[in-house]
Amino acid sequence: MEYKSVIVKKEGYIATIILNRPQALNSLNLDLMNDLPLALDEVSLDDKMRVLILTGAGRAFSAGGDIKEGGPERALAKMKPEMVRMTLRRGAQKICKRLAAIEIPTIAMMNGVAAGAGFDWAVTCDFRVGSEKSRFKVAFTSLAVVSPDGGLWQLPRLVGIEKAKELLFTDTMVEAEEAYKIGLLTKLVAHENLEKETMAFATKIAKGPPTAIKLAKLIVNKSAQHDLETSLEMAALAQAINLPSEDHEEGVQAFSQKREPVFRGV
Repeated sequence: MEYKSVIVKKEGYIATIILNRPQALNSLNLDLMNDLPLALDEVSLDDKMRVLILTGAGRAFSAGGDIKEGGPERALAKMKPEMVRMTLRRGAQKICKRLAAIEIPTIAMMNGVAAGAGFDWAVTCDFRVGSEKSRFKVAFTSLAVVSPDGGLWQLPRLVGIEKAKELLFTDTMVEAEEAYKIGLLTKLVAHENLEKETMAFATKIAKGPPTAIKLAKLIVNKSAQHDLETSLEMAALAQAINLPSEDHEEGVQAFSQKREPVFRGV
């Protein structure tokens, strides 16, 4: 499928979605708002894919709303409150929901600044691999608004409630070293090795048993909403799915034979 503002690449079991508005620091406009959910759906519906990498073209991951095109906040400011809510639910929030709902592991490759909506997309991914050029900024607070794109829900789960409030209230630019220290970055590597290290990380995950990994992700993501009993029940159901699988048998055989397993997702 052809898109105006994103590029979708597939290599083996790994899909990469590239935000492709480098001249505007991959900021969010109407084209990107329409294209990104469709690209996420394309990857999600491809049973061969086991890992998704999200990144930006050029020197930025994403700078958030495109101010030069008026920015989504300017258009929303002219609407009645109920229309604002409906527009966000049907528009920008679709991206957060699609990204959070993807069953396979997601990695944000932080090639540059992530601000505003870009910040929210990054923290919604399961992992973030960055370099010395990676920078994070909430950005919404400086415009006297709050994040509508999921960041308020995701950020405390990464850095804790107190640190999340600090970042939100002060709207400070977080440099790469600090981001790694507080948990915004999963891995911090040299910029010249960013793509190689991200792909190596994705490949390591992709070699694992895809069904077991999807189920583990689901249970972990739901754990904050469930009590222990519910989590145990979900784990028992997951085992009932995994134990009869060929992948489980392959894992047992590989362990016995002291070799690397080859999981086929069945």
